Amino acid sequence: MKILITEKEKQIIRKYMENADNYIDKEVSWDEYVKFQFELDDVIISLFDRNQNSTKESALVQKVYDDIYYRNKK
Repeated sequence: MKILITEKEKQIIRKYMENADNYIDKEVSWDEYVKFQFELDDVIISLFDRNQNSTKESALVQKVYDDIYYRNKK
């Protein structure tokens, strides 16, 4: 499967996720897609402030995560 990601989302993901190009515009298995979700979730958590509150950046990446999730769910 190819993960359905908009160009704007690709830019955001590449900004925050080191290995984004392992998943973007590539054919991936379902397991790789799930791994991508976990890694993106880790990015979101890493963007929380020191009190574990959401930040502007974490909210932005969370929206991207949610949009990709709903667009790609089976």
